[in-house]
Amino acid sequence: REAFSKDAIFNVEKRVDVSSLVNMLFRFRNDIITCFCGNEIIVNNYNEVICDKCNKSSIINRFIKFNNYKSPLIKGTRIYKGQLVEFNEEDFMSPVGLVVTKPNNPNVFGLKNVSGDNFVISKENEDKKEIMPQSVILVNENMLVEVYNKTFKII
Repeated sequence: REAFSKDAIFNVEKRVDVSSLVNMLFRFRNDIITCFCGNEIIVNNYNEVICDKCNKSSIINRFIKFNNYKSPLIKGTRIYKGQLVEFNEEDFMSPVGLVVTKPNNPNVFGLKNVSGDNFVISKENEDKKEIMPQSVILVNENMLVEVYNKTFKII
């Protein structure tokens, strides 16, 4: 909020750097979910979200944990290169991962590798596994995903 305050806009010393601003925008983008009724909701309680249009409740059970924040793990959530590596104007919006669901079971989530590099997946009590570009892996709790020498976690 402070980054978009009037004070920060007009006072150069209080402005955030571009990298921080981009990360805030990525986080904000992922915190918007769509209710079954089509209304967009901003997630502000990470366990349950109630639609202000139809009053239906949505439970969010899984999240993607980055270094300093987490995003809801729901169908359509995108992971961008800029969320993982130092800000680079040329490719910070390059997609890295996409959360998908099984066509016959929308409660089963997968992570599709949409980057040009392999993902390295680590799961508790299992060997590391490489996931090729355009491949999908079933999402599991406490799964670590490494790409571009950076790691994020499914919680």
